[in-house]
Amino acid sequence: MPAPAPLPDALPHPAFAVRDALRIGVDPNRLRRSDLRTPFRGVRETATSESLVDRCRALAAVLRPDAFYCGPTAALLWGIPLPRELADDERLHVGHPHRQRPTRLSGVVGHHFVITPAELTSREGLPLTTPERTWCDLAAHLSRHDLVAAGDRVIWRRDPLARLGDVHEMVRRHPGRRGALTRAAAALRLSDRADSPPESHLRLRFRDAGLPPASPNLEVRAAGGGLVAEIDLAFPAYRVGVDYEGDHHRVERRQWMRDLRRFADLEDAGWSIVRATADDLADTGRLVASVRRRLTSRGWPG
Repeated sequence: MPAPAPLPDALPHPAFAVRDALRIGVDPNRLRRSDLRTPFRGVRETATSESLVDRCRALAAVLRPDAFYCGPTAALLWGIPLPRELADDERLHVGHPHRQRPTRLSGVVGHHFVITPAELTSREGLPLTTPERTWCDLAAHLSRHDLVAAGDRVIWRRDPLARLGDVHEMVRRHPGRRGALTRAAAALRLSDRADSPPESHLRLRFRDAGLPPASPNLEVRAAGGGLVAEIDLAFPAYRVGVDYEGDHHRVERRQWMRDLRRFADLEDAGWSIVRATADDLADTGRLVASVRRRLTSRGWPG
């Protein structure tokens, strides 16, 4: 079989709409050749769409002009953390303004929203909901703890996607959407100082277990003002802290040595540190009991 004929330069690369190819005279048989893939009905691409951005760009070739990415898809495009089962779901969530017919394609979840132009923006050349609107829409998909972890990332002090005031204003503006109770409760518990989802989850679980409020990433300073260390979750009134250790704390020698020095410095400063791991996220009971004992031993009335 002869090699496939070159495609016209006028077609977008690597994905294009079949209707556009036919309109400029591409033979329909050419669109059936094995060098082209069909990621979505009505779309052909010359290379496999491996990344989320690639798949969104491929789908964009056949979306209506009023379409935008929303919900879990917008969250992943923004880098907002999601539970694994949602992050691994390859379906793309696409929204349209209220009363417009949602997109109906295999591999696509269509939605229609009451939405204003100010709640839409673009990223990587793709239309999507703003970070604060994306967070509000996630309330229909996430538990309260997962929604707080997502919101902590949105307002994270080191790289904020939106301000806390913007998030609260969006909650006020859309009180009746799905997940309203979850969204309202989560909005009150956001923190811009949580550096990871595990820190967010542990902070909430401690509070739900009746422990005092934990301060995320508290800076401990020496008498002269120098920084001793940051504690992931601290109870400063009792000088009890919790440090969450991901795998890199265990396998990277330099990180391990830094941790040993940090814990020694904090102990010298009068702190009692509990070390938490991924196992404690799966079953927090042991960790809560350990923190409770240390707080009680240092004067917490319980």
